[in-house]
Amino acid sequence: MKKTLLFCLIAISYFSSSSQTIEIDDYTWYVHSYELNGNTTDKPFSPEMTIQLDFDLSNNILMSDLCCGGNFQLDINVDANNSNFQGSNFTNTATNCTETGNTSFVDLVQDFFENSENETINYNINTQNIFPGILELNNTSGETIILHNSPHENSGSFGELFNDNGYWGKMTDFWYLASMNIDNNYYSPTDISNAFGNNAKASFSYRGELSFFACNTLTADFTSLQNINNNFFINCNNLAYGTDQCSTANATTLENLYFGFLIEQAQNKKIMSLQYTLDVENPQTFGIYDTSSENYLFFSSDPLLSTDGFSYKRDINIYPNPAKETVFIENNHQQINQLQVIDISGKQLKTFKSVKNQVDVSELPSGVYFFKIYSEGNITIKKVIKE
Repeated sequence: MKKTLLFCLIAISYFSSSSQTIEIDDYTWYVHSYELNGNTTDKPFSPEMTIQLDFDLSNNILMSDLCCGGNFQLDINVDANNSNFQGSNFTNTATNCTETGNTSFVDLVQDFFENSENETINYNINTQNIFPGILELNNTSGETIILHNSPHENSGSFGELFNDNGYWGKMTDFWYLASMNIDNNYYSPTDISNAFGNNAKASFSYRGELSFFACNTLTADFTSLQNINNNFFINCNNLAYGTDQCSTANATTLENLYFGFLIEQAQNKKIMSLQYTLDVENPQTFGIYDTSSENYLFFSSDPLLSTDGFSYKRDINIYPNPAKETVFIENNHQQINQLQVIDISGKQLKTFKSVKNQVDVSELPSGVYFFKIYSEGNITIKKVIKE
């Protein structure tokens, strides 16, 4: 029996500590929280805020990188049992956070290491039946820093999007750009295929790295915030992209729109929403859209095999769900003749004629609704939650 899962997990297998041993210098570690006397301060989830630590045991140094600017460094001496280290010669450069909460958290972390100079910092790496790996640092003042080997709030919930995640059954190596809506202009699967073939695609890493491909390549760091309405942002550091001209003017135009959408989000430190549909029989899909506009990118786990669209059943997808103001409709190039909005009592509230790719739901009260969609002789019913 077909089972479709919206915004939830497919069964996942975990590695245990017996199958993997993580050393402190194996990964970049991302600070997630600070604790003192039982009180926890979580890292602000902000596009300008990422604190990452790298332990270089070959040169006996600890290096940090702060997304909002600045860094610090500490000379370290790790004990033979790999359970603690001592730090000395703390140095740092000024941070440039624009938000008070970010500045306060950066100060907590920097003070932890600066005040622990010439003292012992104990550490423990916990990998038993959990992902990601968690590193705990404790100083003699009773302070604790919690770090993960991934920047994401909880990598598990986005595991299906990642292409290099040995801990989870990976869903796909690449996600293929299927359509996009930029500044009220909709570009169909045929438009994308004609411009790029199967070369317009994306790749996500649980370590917080992403790549977008077309004629050129755009790379960046990103952080997922799935516990906060499935949001994510492109971090403000390490954004790079090529500027070579495509082979056709049309492809150049579409790539500028495609990459321009992502660059604009990163440069303006916008939080985007990432919604996905996981279907055990059909290819998986997800959409990236700007919550402050109607612009979005829509991807599929299957490449476009012809200019006629996808190789799988021409289904209709809607997102975001839950929605606040606008519901986007990914119709795989079908003509939608009519859309009816029905409440849970069965009462028809609204009717939209000749729908293209979006419906305004801002006037609907919060609640559960059904969209009855008439397209090319088919009727599709989708449940929509209005926030």
